[in-house]
Amino acid sequence: MFLKIYIEGDEYLILSELILHVDYISGLIIEFHDVGLHLDAIKNLIDSLKNKGILMDHFHINNYGGLTINSLPNVIELSFSRSKRDGNRRARLPLTGIDAPNSPLRGDFEVTF
Repeated sequence: MFLKIYIEGDEYLILSELILHVDYISGLIIEFHDVGLHLDAIKNLIDSLKNKGILMDHFHINNYGGLTINSLPNVIELSFSRSKRDGNRRARLPLTGIDAPNSPLRGDFEVTF
């Protein structure tokens, strides 16, 4: 199954269920809120998915959420799939012509690793 999860802050309540049922997931798009408060939970999900062959395809900062005082985005959107690809490639994000700011009235945030 392919899941799209936008539940305005309650996404953290279902992460353990996602991990339990990861074998049934072919792809996933999920929006995370309050990233600074839940960074460990997000990292755990990414690692758990990776261990089961589901890799992050894309990362985008929701520019409505702004940044914390530590320059972390408050809201991020992550996409995952089981597709085969070179995991060492680093694209410059946001992707020109594909990504768009959540708010067209505000500039997009550049992602740095």
